[in-house]
Amino acid sequence: MEARKHLYTTNIVESVNAGLELMRHGLGGYFPSREALDANYFVQIENRIER
Repeated sequence: MEARKHLYTTNIVESVNAGLELMRHGLGGYFPSREALDANYFVQIENRIER
């Protein structure tokens, strides 16, 4: 039996958190400021609303 590398969920909170984690990783491991975190959070919410 093969183990999955990633698990996916339809839970909106987990989905937003996963998206933020991907953005954080893309920025070098951290958000440079609270404003950057807020902006990325807004983008994640907007992306979920569009879906």
